[in-house]
Amino acid sequence: MKTQISMKKFKFLFYFLSLTSLSINSQIHHTKIEVVAHRGDWRNAPENSLNSIVSAIEMGADVVEVDVRVTKDKKLVLMHDELLDRTTNGKGKIEEFTLQELKKLNLKDGAGSWTDYKIPTLKEALLVAKNKIQLNIDLKDNSQLIVILQLVDDLNMFNEVIFKLKGNLKEAQTLYGPYLNKIKFMPIIVISENNSEKILNEYLEATIGIEAFELLLEKESDKFNFFKEKIKEKKKKIWINSLWASMCAGFNDEKAFYDINTYQWYIQNNIDYIQTDRPALLLDFLRKNGKH
Repeated sequence: MKTQISMKKFKFLFYFLSLTSLSINSQIHHTKIEVVAHRGDWRNAPENSLNSIVSAIEMGADVVEVDVRVTKDKKLVLMHDELLDRTTNGKGKIEEFTLQELKKLNLKDGAGSWTDYKIPTLKEALLVAKNKIQLNIDLKDNSQLIVILQLVDDLNMFNEVIFKLKGNLKEAQTLYGPYLNKIKFMPIIVISENNSEKILNEYLEATIGIEAFELLLEKESDKFNFFKEKIKEKKKKIWINSLWASMCAGFNDEKAFYDINTYQWYIQNNIDYIQTDRPALLLDFLRKNGKH
């Protein structure tokens, strides 16, 4: 009788451990890396256009990074460069044109050809993205930050927009004020800078809603590994840009284009967000590796 009871206990324990192992393996397998489309899907639509956002949504990206500038009449538009020349059929500084004047221009595609697409306002971009994809705002002029925060608040989109800043905690508190406790915030830290560890510790000890830490690294180092451990201990996320080699220790998009296994580095280092110029390529790789 005791042998039968022991066998039943053993079978139950084996069954329980099997389920636990299956659950853990399932969680590991389904751990997702978020794909950030830099300036939208600019290979299939003009950068920072509404269509580049729509294309990123359709391919399954998780975040779109957009650049915001201010017009002559203090309106907010999507545009990376200070000048219109590269991305539109216009010439001159954006700040010298009103929104009405800018809306008459046409955007160029990645090859430099004119399209029928127009320069979008930030509000138009937010409405296209709402409930479909997160936006990461790269603001080129902080003078209109409060206006942007109020706009995002009015649209009830604080959970869908990631704000960022290269600066310490005090600078963030000064710039964002009470909004810092409402928004998804991401400090940008250059690991090689002398004060980077101090900046990291200040943010880790702060009681604000940090979505992730954007880490910039020219090369792999013990300091990078130390930063990773500290961030993960606090259950925070890590954002790396695969745009240029100098931002990601050489594991960049162009290298991945010729050797797709370049992206394995991000999986091995437990990176949560990857901002990329090749979202389709990265998504395909991550899906094949059970990471998206």
